[in-house]
Amino acid sequence: MRWPKKREFITYYLLFRLFKGKKVNIGEIIGVLSLFMSRKTAFNIVKRLRHLGLLKRTNKVDYEVTDLQEYLDRIATTYLMQRLVKRAKSSGLKVEVGFESNGKVSIKGLPSEILEAISKIPFMKLKILEKQNSSKNNH
Repeated sequence: MRWPKKREFITYYLLFRLFKGKKVNIGEIIGVLSLFMSRKTAFNIVKRLRHLGLLKRTNKVDYEVTDLQEYLDRIATTYLMQRLVKRAKSSGLKVEVGFESNGKVSIKGLPSEILEAISKIPFMKLKILEKQNSSKNNH
C-alpha cells in the first residue's frame, strides 16, 4: 500500500474536516475541490482516494470519508507486519501473517514473548493461530 501524495493527503484532510462521519454526494465533493483545482483533477483525486481507502463509496454517487485514525491504524498495522515478517525471516523463524476483512491480523510461528509484546500495541488486533513455546524452551 502506498502512502498518499501531498495533494491527495491535503485533499483528503479537507474532506475529512468538512464531511467527517457524513455521507456526502460526489457533486458536493467536486464542488468544494473545484475551488482549488480543475474538475478533472478533482475527479482523479477522488478516484485515487477511493483506491487508497480514504474514501468509501456507499452507492453510485455517495461517499463516506474514512476516519483518519482508522486509516493510520490500518496502514501502520500492514507496515509493521511486513517488517515483522522480514525480521523474523532474518532470525530464521518461519512466520505467516494474514489480514482478515474484519481488521484482525492472524499470526502463526512467533514465540510467545514476541506475540505478547505485539499484543500491547493499541491498534493491533491479533488472532493467534497457534500457540508457540517461548524461545527459552526451544534451546
